[in-house]
Amino acid sequence: MATRNVLIGVLSTLAASLTCVAQSFHSAARAARPTGSETLLVFPLENSSRLAKLEWLGEGLAELTIERLSHAGQFAFPREERLAAIEKLGLPASTRYSRATMLKIAEEVDADYVLFGHYSSDGKNFTVTAQVLHVDPPRLMPPLEESGALEELMEMHARLAWRVYCGVATASAGVAPCGRMALSQADFLSKFPPLRLDAFEYYIRGLLSPESEKDQQRLRDLREAARLEPGWDDPAFTLGQAYFARRDCASALPWLSRVPLAHERGPEAGFTAGVCHLLRNDAARAEAAFASLLVRGAINGRDTAGVAASGEGPARSGGEGCCALAEAFNNLGVARARLGKLREAVAAFERAAQLDPDEVDYWWNLGVIRMQANEPAPAVEAFREVLRRQTGDAEARALLIEALERGGQAAQAAGEREAFTRLGEPPASLPSLMASLHPFPETSAPIATQAVSPSGPGQSPLPQALSRRAQHSQLHLTRGRGFLAAGKLDDAKREFTEAVHLAPLASAAAHQGLAEIYGRQSRTDDAVRELRAALASRDDADLRIQLARLYMSQNRPGEARAELQAALKLDPAPKLQEEARQLLQQLEATNGPGEPR
Repeated sequence: MATRNVLIGVLSTLAASLTCVAQSFHSAARAARPTGSETLLVFPLENSSRLAKLEWLGEGLAELTIERLSHAGQFAFPREERLAAIEKLGLPASTRYSRATMLKIAEEVDADYVLFGHYSSDGKNFTVTAQVLHVDPPRLMPPLEESGALEELMEMHARLAWRVYCGVATASAGVAPCGRMALSQADFLSKFPPLRLDAFEYYIRGLLSPESEKDQQRLRDLREAARLEPGWDDPAFTLGQAYFARRDCASALPWLSRVPLAHERGPEAGFTAGVCHLLRNDAARAEAAFASLLVRGAINGRDTAGVAASGEGPARSGGEGCCALAEAFNNLGVARARLGKLREAVAAFERAAQLDPDEVDYWWNLGVIRMQANEPAPAVEAFREVLRRQTGDAEARALLIEALERGGQAAQAAGEREAFTRLGEPPASLPSLMASLHPFPETSAPIATQAVSPSGPGQSPLPQALSRRAQHSQLHLTRGRGFLAAGKLDDAKREFTEAVHLAPLASAAAHQGLAEIYGRQSRTDDAVRELRAALASRDDADLRIQLARLYMSQNRPGEARAELQAALKLDPAPKLQEEARQLLQQLEATNGPGEPR
């Protein structure tokens, strides 16, 4: 078994992620919405005109509707959740569905309302019509229409979005009619300053373009949108996420820094920046980024500032809504561990583990940092928590034995050693486990900076949303492997690229698949790049050996030797050890022994 990454950073973008085009931070907004508020699933509007050049507005107006309703506090599902539901149901990716089909999709994501509509234009004038459909029981509201000159489309849409917001709020039980709502029409419209139509078109075209390493047009479109509307934060956010998905943190950070924390996606941008700082081995800036986000939760009246500011404070467990915050505390712990702030790192990992006690990696990290702090007794408890959840985890059992022995509990250590024999597993390499700290991420998830308090009934469905996102990524990964086995390289590349897009920090297998594709196409430089990206997500002996082979094919013996030596330090399975040693012998026979080891 390959050595497990120690101090696993469960990092996020939301999430994400999270994440490039996918607007997963909307899930955090859903988690924080007021009790009783309704959810809305927005479908692309149909182009009823004969102007094909306006076809992009179907998705564009849907995206703008989601954005503007979200700014007003109305949760609207992001585009990628709609697409994931459509794919799960086996439906074609069409913009035209019957009402019955739209209701079926809405039920899949658990939406309360559906919005659909159409638009038409003669090139000068524009009319847009929207209808809202209540899901259960099905009830269609009267159509809402706005008309005007095409150049006034942005203002026209803002008025339409207000009417949708008002109509949904009025239809919800216990909400006052539009005229007496807390957010007036004037306040709603003031949130959306005039926006250039050409900037909006560049943004939407960039947002909807396929994401691939070679697609520069997408980045050019987004940069042009940012140039035309420098005060508009959405292109900057999307550019930051797009560069981040490519592991180009040097390009991502300037764009992410342009998104203020007060913006709806500001916390997500800040979180992504923190992940970038960790990937760039800048633990001080990473610590500042994650601590700032957690302190921001305290401004909203939540108990997050104690550990973020001082490394101390009570760690309170919560319901599912606390899971994303646990990831933030875990990342903070990773950064502080790298800075040598062991006491503060312990406090952050403790908070993460208590907020989300079912996540094994938090207990693992807590046990490892306790060992580094020479605190074997609490390390024992942490590793026991790992084994309660994963009884066959040989590495956790090896470290448990070490902690017991350091704590003077020789009899219990002997009992655990017997467990190795019963399970038929050899002890993991303790020096490797204790020395090969690897704080890079394995998963991607959102942050909800205001959700740390104990949960009550109807708490956030955020983790389920994250689970759907992970399952969606795995689906593309599985499809990609099938296409690859069948020799359909273009189809496999598309699926692997989508898997990376959905979970850029949990994409080692997808990058490995892309590397194999490029290898078959004799694109060695591209294959090297993908394997290096895979290693950024998961340090793995097999990946390093594959990378060494590529370096050998490029006549780069020094780099190949370094990868093989690093692979052997990971204490891989005997077969991989033998392969690495044979390749080293080939290198020495051809190029000499290289630098002394």
